[in-house]
Amino acid sequence: MLRLMSFCTERRKTMDLGFPVYTIDAKQFERVKPLEPTPLSPGSDEVSQRPSQHSTVTITRSGYSAGPDEKTAQFASQFESMQTWMQDVTQTATPFIKAMEALETKAAFELPWMLTQDWELSVDANNEVVVLGENLSAFDIDTIKEFAGTFDIAAKGAAMRDSTLKAMEQDRGPLMMTHGLGRFDLTKDNFQDIVQLRELAANTPAIGKSPYNPNPEKVDYFGSFVAKTLTSQLELRAEVRYDVPPPISLYI
Repeated sequence: MLRLMSFCTERRKTMDLGFPVYTIDAKQFERVKPLEPTPLSPGSDEVSQRPSQHSTVTITRSGYSAGPDEKTAQFASQFESMQTWMQDVTQTATPFIKAMEALETKAAFELPWMLTQDWELSVDANNEVVVLGENLSAFDIDTIKEFAGTFDIAAKGAAMRDSTLKAMEQDRGPLMMTHGLGRFDLTKDNFQDIVQLRELAANTPAIGKSPYNPNPEKVDYFGSFVAKTLTSQLELRAEVRYDVPPPISLYI
């Protein structure tokens, strides 16, 4: 029968498991050494009579147990992230989506065959429009970029990208870990490979007036923008890099 060192003092009752559960920190676990079982004399039948007892040790990963000051800073940063989503992202998403609606209208009139094509649009790290589509001709791509220039798509898309990256960085906080959207590895360099802005605009309907949008003439895209398209695109194409690590359970 293995026993834990005396500092593993937190004992939790379990439901019908028949053995105790202890929780210790990873740093403490390094010092946990199982004690050697008491030797039995030859021919003893004590082994068959000894009850089987085990313990489950749950270990939080080293570095995750933050102090009070770190926890306060983490909470403050994540609260700022929420404000950034509700204010900065909304304010930059609104003009971008309106510009994309204008581009779509112009493209449907002057490039009607594009209505049957599967194509996408994003912005790269140099704040330039990127047009993607397997069946697009050079003329199609150049014309879409020309339309994008007419409606200032590059600058408006880059502004929305930067506000989104800011909110995600704040969500990670000083501990660089989160359960929120900040857990995804989205950067200025890989933005064009992950976020498809045409799809985002098409699938982000207005939600009207809100506490963060007191002006009824200003359309607020915050709610569905975060809840639907951006989240699904991140889950589909982005790496989860800053997720809160789960505890490690050992059965001994």
